[in-house]
Amino acid sequence: MILNILAAPFRLFFPVLPGAVRAVTYDGDNELVQLTQPFSYFGRDYTQLYLSMDGFLSFEPFNFDSYVPISHKDIIAPLWTDIDTYTRGNITYQQATSGPLIAQATAEIRQMYPRSDFTAAWVFVGTWEKVEFEPDWGEVTFQVVLISDEDSDVSFILMNYGQIPNNPQVWMAGYQTEDNVYQFRIQAASTADLSRTSNVGRPGRWAFRVDACGVLTALRMRC
Repeated sequence: MILNILAAPFRLFFPVLPGAVRAVTYDGDNELVQLTQPFSYFGRDYTQLYLSMDGFLSFEPFNFDSYVPISHKDIIAPLWTDIDTYTRGNITYQQATSGPLIAQATAEIRQMYPRSDFTAAWVFVGTWEKVEFEPDWGEVTFQVVLISDEDSDVSFILMNYGQIPNNPQVWMAGYQTEDNVYQFRIQAASTADLSRTSNVGRPGRWAFRVDACGVLTALRMRC
């Protein structure tokens, strides 16, 4: 399925292209993805990640008994909660080192950081498209994008949100490191607010620099 990024709620999204892989995950399970280029996450270089049906990425497999975010793990969570894909929706992922995804990544970073001469060399896009909050709390579409330059020295995360209903269950949106030194949780009053808030002036988009210099730079590009 190709996500209609021209539709109003999805204009911030990266397209789901025909070559995207449909993830096969089960409740509480994670799918291993080998990365075509290392991704630097606060000083650690990773060559693989695990994509969870429940709305997050991790860099090592783990089991959990609840949907309360756990500590002591490197986690990127566009929207970690109890998600169902059995009745509707798709979870897809794609990587690129050239083509339209790379062009879009470069343009997006330069727009958000106008003084930057950043050029993307690798992109990973994970999309939860029209999946459902358990138990039947409504349909939701969101996306996480990992972006790196040629030497994997500079890394960004983008989190994109379409129309999202309110979810009364426990949820988390943001990121954390295993030592909890670097962490950020989007302080939205409800899941519905994710599509109306932003840290880069574009409602429905949250962006973070997450390489070794990420915390120091804030809205600057250089350490």
